[in-house]
Amino acid sequence: MTMNRVILIVGMLFLLSAGGAFAQWVQTGLPYGSPVTAMAARDSAFYVGTRNGGFYISTDGGTNWTYRNNGLPAATVNAIITVSNEVLAGTDSGIFVSSNGGASWAAADSGLTGTYAQFIYSLGLKDSSIYAGTASGLFVSTNGGVGWKPTGLLVSTRVTAITVVDSVIVVGTSSNGIYLSTDAGVTWSSENSGLPGGNINVLVVSGTEIYAGTDYGVFVSSDSGRSWTDAEVDSARVNVTALAANGADIFAATGYGVGSPPGLTGILLSTDKGQSWRSVNHGFNSLNMTALLAAGKSVFAGTGSGLYVSTDTGSTWTNAGLEVRASFSTGVDVSSIAFKQDSGQAYIFAGSGNGVYRSTDNGESWWPANNGFVSNPSNEPPISAVAVNDNYLFAAFSSQIFRSTDNGMNWVMADSGGIPGYAQGINGLEVSDSGILAAAAGVGIYLSTNEGTTWDQLWSTNENLSALAVNGSDICAGTQNNPPQDNHVFRSTNGGATWTTFDIGAAGVSSFAILDTDIFAAMGGTVYVSSNDGAGWTMANAGLPADVTVTALAASGGDLFAGTYASGVFVSRDRGTSWHDASAGLPTSGFQSGSYLRINTIAVDSADVFAGTNGMGILRRPLDEFVTNVANGPSPLPRSISLSQNYPNPFNPATNIEFRIANFGFVSLKVYDVLGRLVATLVNGVRSPGSYEVQFNGSKLASGVYFYRLTAPGVNIVRKTLLLK
Repeated sequence: MTMNRVILIVGMLFLLSAGGAFAQWVQTGLPYGSPVTAMAARDSAFYVGTRNGGFYISTDGGTNWTYRNNGLPAATVNAIITVSNEVLAGTDSGIFVSSNGGASWAAADSGLTGTYAQFIYSLGLKDSSIYAGTASGLFVSTNGGVGWKPTGLLVSTRVTAITVVDSVIVVGTSSNGIYLSTDAGVTWSSENSGLPGGNINVLVVSGTEIYAGTDYGVFVSSDSGRSWTDAEVDSARVNVTALAANGADIFAATGYGVGSPPGLTGILLSTDKGQSWRSVNHGFNSLNMTALLAAGKSVFAGTGSGLYVSTDTGSTWTNAGLEVRASFSTGVDVSSIAFKQDSGQAYIFAGSGNGVYRSTDNGESWWPANNGFVSNPSNEPPISAVAVNDNYLFAAFSSQIFRSTDNGMNWVMADSGGIPGYAQGINGLEVSDSGILAAAAGVGIYLSTNEGTTWDQLWSTNENLSALAVNGSDICAGTQNNPPQDNHVFRSTNGGATWTTFDIGAAGVSSFAILDTDIFAAMGGTVYVSSNDGAGWTMANAGLPADVTVTALAASGGDLFAGTYASGVFVSRDRGTSWHDASAGLPTSGFQSGSYLRINTIAVDSADVFAGTNGMGILRRPLDEFVTNVANGPSPLPRSISLSQNYPNPFNPATNIEFRIANFGFVSLKVYDVLGRLVATLVNGVRSPGSYEVQFNGSKLASGVYFYRLTAPGVNIVRKTLLLK
């Protein structure tokens, strides 16, 4: 055998292996997991607590982060304080102390008495005394947290904030305002002059002033908390959830107040003791602000989707590299996904339990898009459906429909009372040949031919409409009634003029898909298909698990996709005759602790398949990889160059990285640390078009954030990964 032939055979074997490379789902940037709830700093060490997502520490000024939860229960960390060489964490399960920088924790709640004293909402320090605010009042420890005694402040409300100025202890509560003590907590006085009432969420001292973040904005006191004046964050009274003082600069983290303008939400900055405020949100992909910390020249902002840092007084913010482990008690529950092209810009819209989110970079980052949902003061309405019709975007929540003409930046009510308010909810929005259709549970199907200005009832029913699908003038509607034997499928082939009722199975209809003349209906554990206009239905479950619950269907080209509860995602390339598992990379758990992942919706565009989940946001997978790999069909050459997110991520010590190239040429794949130093070369040579998978082993590297870069002809792509040991 000649050398040339050996090289040829080896090359062919490599291409065969590369062509069958493993593909998987990756998480998009839609906020999910655990919000950052508490932060503290000491020297170069930073400590971060989250809501049910664990405790993290950085010992290099916030560049690298380590997960430190040994001995700490899976509870929300509401407060952190450093005392001498110890770190104390106040949680929903008591107080815990660490003497080794968070490497291990021990309970330190002896003496905390009261029905709700285990709920720790704030921690403060005066001289050598540590104060703990609970749901049963204020407690004090004079021995580093070993034992606690009640102070004279025993209130049946949460003690949410503690600070000290001029030897006066100032305490904020959740509903009773401010209390002061000048004798180390023995006696207390209520001091609410100038305050509007309601919750005191946070207290911070800057110089001789105390700033209070409340449900109605920021208030300032110059006399140790005895009287307060309005700092006038804005006339709409935004909810201030966190404050930080960095010299003369005061940062305020805000939520949405009643009618709050979008320009004054997120992070606000005052440089004149609260007399004026300006928005400093540049660089955020989330306005859900939960915590603030000023440390030296840096300001850290904890959000519902990660940690950000600014070193230029809030002018710009960058991701601090903290990858919080996913929490299963909180997250974004996605109900629907829609796509839109406008002037060359591609948009993705996600309807969720936290409102509408918008992405302009194929899901890498998302922004809330809820301005104008006036009937919901939180501006985060639970969205049941989103749909796009020409230049209009529609969103439904409760029994109302809203419309946007500027890609979700602003919304106005679209139904104007055309759909009865006693509808049990609008569970479907679809575009037909005639206009936009809405399925109103308990009322019927409605059609608007003038972009939502007016609505006409096409069909009346008192049944609980749960699913809607449209293909031109072909409309399918399904129900989820109780008792289950009353469930039906309804179909119209003439745009809703007449309807036919079909009794298929007892389970309710969760989703439809239409492939040409074939109608597919997901009903409990069964997928049914009709190829004769609904006159007859057959089961199409071959390849699906025996105990499956199908929750979502979608069709693209000739392919059919099925999302399930607890069983992942499946694909069929033969119209439901057989199904193949396509779940690689999906998380196994979902919205609540111990729950399974539920796929609520599946949407397909020209290049990717998107899965909206219960609490884990949206996951994405390339369409060509999805279909060819899972269906065991021939593997066509990639149409584009791509670099997938590594899996698993975070990893220890090894992870897999997949990439695709469309043209023959030189390719390199290298890994760098956060300082830009090369730590590994995974690929460095000529490659033919195809899909490839390589392994990165970090066993000799320290925990932290790393970046891997794919360089191919005309392309440089960089992604981030996290090594946790």
